[in-house]
Amino acid sequence: MLLSTFFILNSLLYLKDDTRFPKVMKRYAVIDSYDEDKTLCPLHPENLHGYESLNRTVYTLEALQTTYNYMDQGHYRPVACIPRQKVAIIIPYRDREKGLLTLLNNVVPRIHRQNFEFGIYVVEQIAGELFNKGVCFNAGFKYAMAKDRYDCVVLHDVDIIAEDDRNFFTCGYYPKHLAVNVEQFNYTMPYADFFGGISNMPPNVFVQVNGFSNQYEGWGLEDDDFYRRLTVVHRLKIERPLSKVSACATVYHTKSHHKDRLLDRYLLLTTLTQEEYRNKDSRFKIHNLMDTRLLYEVAIKRYHRTHILNDPIHGTIELDSLLISIIDTPQFQRLRNIKQLGGCYFVYPSASHNRFEHSIGTCFLASKLARQLQKRLEKDIKKLEKDGNDEKKTKLEKAEMSKNDKLCIEIAALCHDIGHGPYSHLFDRLFNKAMKKKDPSTVEWKHEDVSRMMIDYMIKENDDLKEAFQMRFGADTERSTEFIKDLIDGTQKETEDKAKYYMYEIVANKRNEIDVDKMDYFARDCHGLGMKSNFDHLRFISQCRVMFSSDTPDETTIAVRDKEKYNLYELFHTRIGLFRRAYYHKVTKAVELMFTDALVKSNDHFLFQNNKGEDVKMSEAWEHPEVYVKLTDNVFDGILMEKNPEKRYAKSTGVDQ
Repeated sequence: MLLSTFFILNSLLYLKDDTRFPKVMKRYAVIDSYDEDKTLCPLHPENLHGYESLNRTVYTLEALQTTYNYMDQGHYRPVACIPRQKVAIIIPYRDREKGLLTLLNNVVPRIHRQNFEFGIYVVEQIAGELFNKGVCFNAGFKYAMAKDRYDCVVLHDVDIIAEDDRNFFTCGYYPKHLAVNVEQFNYTMPYADFFGGISNMPPNVFVQVNGFSNQYEGWGLEDDDFYRRLTVVHRLKIERPLSKVSACATVYHTKSHHKDRLLDRYLLLTTLTQEEYRNKDSRFKIHNLMDTRLLYEVAIKRYHRTHILNDPIHGTIELDSLLISIIDTPQFQRLRNIKQLGGCYFVYPSASHNRFEHSIGTCFLASKLARQLQKRLEKDIKKLEKDGNDEKKTKLEKAEMSKNDKLCIEIAALCHDIGHGPYSHLFDRLFNKAMKKKDPSTVEWKHEDVSRMMIDYMIKENDDLKEAFQMRFGADTERSTEFIKDLIDGTQKETEDKAKYYMYEIVANKRNEIDVDKMDYFARDCHGLGMKSNFDHLRFISQCRVMFSSDTPDETTIAVRDKEKYNLYELFHTRIGLFRRAYYHKVTKAVELMFTDALVKSNDHFLFQNNKGEDVKMSEAWEHPEVYVKLTDNVFDGILMEKNPEKRYAKSTGVDQ
């Protein structure tokens, strides 16, 4: 049903008026490597077999290399005649080993009989993000063109295989679609503008249309986008072989359709402007190369897209796409409505900053400190290696930080305050203690406890985020999630390698309380309160390094140069100044105590409903994440607007109605 709807939408799409694009007809150079020698390979070789049904027997790569021993490092050139064209065959690939081996076993002998020179490039996208076929095609094209001078490029899906060797892979004047009658669609074209499966074109055409779009994550519509580039934007005619020679078999497998992304991809397809078709860049880097007898294997890894934010404290902040995915969740967005300084806002009118921006700033500093520590570790390890101190070198190497470790630290810093309630510490400290005094059975909790719970809830409730975690961390997703939660409250597990204990001091330092959380809120609070701070957090970070603790020699800790003692003095001097002049200001405390009284008195009447339809009090909300996400500073507006507080039941949609 989904696929049928897909095809209908695409058919309607091409009925649209295309006046957005200027009617420009580019002429492309004729293939330039023809040799006029009399010994050119024949245009129609006599040894063609015609139609042969797909051989679905799966052989090992080693067996195929023995069978097709005329291939050499992914390349073949006819010996008996001079080939008319040199063709690069590009095959995007990931987790389709059966399909790839079946393709090689069927395609290699067929195109071998067509008597042209060819190279096979299998482009594998390394696991870690959604598969992007367009990026693989672009990477394969770039690598193939750098390796040799090709006259023709074939764009070949791994699961569509031509069954007739009269369906020539060599290029003509225009782009050609070779997979016309596909088994998956009962050997018919699903719609008139279908362009998937197998296609070819001269390289200059691929360059002119700027290759494939790199914006189609997962499955679907990247071929339709490419068809529009060719036909709508550049007015190129699409050629197709005769129906009787264009049969293509399908190697079936379970596809990841990502239905939740389908509408986004369709909207992307229908709204792209010509400028976007021209200027989008494919961001990737070649991770590994390996040549076998049958193919060139090109492993690529995509650059993770980053986003730029501007912050009044730290300036330009660049965040990983996974961090942006977290920020975009409703669970994180609620921090926009929770004041960083609680009751201080009623004393200092400019102290209006929220937990939202503080969390992003803490994430930035955590990233900066993690990079500095790893950079210094690498420097120290090289020095120990140069000095021949293998014992210390081996010991210090265990402390090195992986990319996933660094990302976990950034996520922990970003989410460390996601468990805060209305007016920050007023809710988890004053209100909690007041409820404990009123009802001794009340369970005491900290906002870090709720942060741990909210991380699990956030991942569970947001499918895109859950998928992003799984793509980035793979089999280590569960372990990484637990690591993130432990980093938030500084809990060092006994099972953890003690050489990595220093990582727990970055976000929540239980050893000496010097961490990036405080570095950000000292600077941010001073800015909002109009006070001065002489502590230079950037200088402090630049002087940090990882060392083994003198108290517990097997444990690492974050150390700093002795000359930083005066800078550290300013840190604690700033802290005591903020407590005396702002956090513990007498009016601040008076306001917070009044707010606490209001929460306590309305606790039995201002109720919420959990997922089971049960009434939940504010004092119990910390155990129900679906209720806790509704608790922001706006809860006080809800209390003020309620005319009949004893009959008030907060609806599942919120409290401010």
